[in-house]
Amino acid sequence: MGYWSSEERDQTTQQSDLGAVLRDGKEILLQAFNWESNKYNWWNNLEGKVPDIAKAGFTSVWLPPPTHSFSPEVLSFVYMCCLFQGNRSTGDIFHGFPNIDHTKDFVRKDIIGWLRWLRHEVGFHDFRFGFVKGFSPKYVKEYIEGAKPLFCVGEYWHSCNYKGSTLDYNQDSHRQRRLINWIDGTGQLSTAFDFTTKGILQKLLKETSGVCVILKGSPQV
Repeated sequence: MGYWSSEERDQTTQQSDLGAVLRDGKEILLQAFNWESNKYNWWNNLEGKVPDIAKAGFTSVWLPPPTHSFSPEVLSFVYMCCLFQGNRSTGDIFHGFPNIDHTKDFVRKDIIGWLRWLRHEVGFHDFRFGFVKGFSPKYVKEYIEGAKPLFCVGEYWHSCNYKGSTLDYNQDSHRQRRLINWIDGTGQLSTAFDFTTKGILQKLLKETSGVCVILKGSPQV
């Protein structure tokens, strides 16, 4: 992900303590691409919009990869599952990408070296970790500690709680088990996309008149 910083943020960048990773909690991340972006000269298009994006208050921008990705439409930054080489997986399996055995010391060393290169040589200030339920959050913690990005976010997608075909009113357990526990597993060095709220809002807008339902107090948002 890209990052356009003010002078104050540039100064803070020099801090070595990991408390600076999450910054002040007011970051706003912009997804600066869509499913059709690979068909266009997207990087040049974004370059001309940098001043407007910064003026709008966005602190980080989720960018498409600067090279060809595994699939033209898949524009995630870090996809790392854990499997093979005789070790048990530390997470779920995703068959769309090669698997990486994070339990191996040399693998983690190489990943940290790669992330440091992206961070300090290429210039990416922030990292988005895709399909993070595919490997233990303790490895995310290790990678963040090694590369010291300014901001991180994990993609822990899982379906919301349902009772049959009906969305459960109380989604607290979903948020706790899927998101909060993962964030805690990273030592609270990474944020996570709020798929719990996303699932609630998606169901709300798809099946009801959102304003009326919210005013009536159902579902929980």
